[in-house]
Amino acid sequence: MLSKSEIEFLQRTKIVSKGYERYLRYSINKKLKQFEQQILPAILSDETTKAWFIEFVRRNTNTVRENTNIAEEQNKRNLNSFSENVVGLPGFEPESREPESRSLDQTSRQPHIFP
Repeated sequence: MLSKSEIEFLQRTKIVSKGYERYLRYSINKKLKQFEQQILPAILSDETTKAWFIEFVRRNTNTVRENTNIAEEQNKRNLNSFSENVVGLPGFEPESREPESRSLDQTSRQPHIFP
């Protein structure tokens, strides 16, 4: 079972230091592995709890997909508005032509001829 601090951390209602964040992530992952290795097999061994668990996962999988789609759309909108407001150096716009070399050094596209 997750502690109050772990739940608040996952819900993003608790701001913690980097060191404590690392500890919380470690603790949560340890509990999830324990769930996967010990508790889940026990749930799936009984037909009643197995049916309930499968239905629970099915219902919540749809919610996760919907939330993921909403987040992806929001990220796309944020990226589009960001790219509209970004101004780069002159000559680096996608529709600009390639800059021409002005010297005959190593960056020149013309071969340097030695006499």
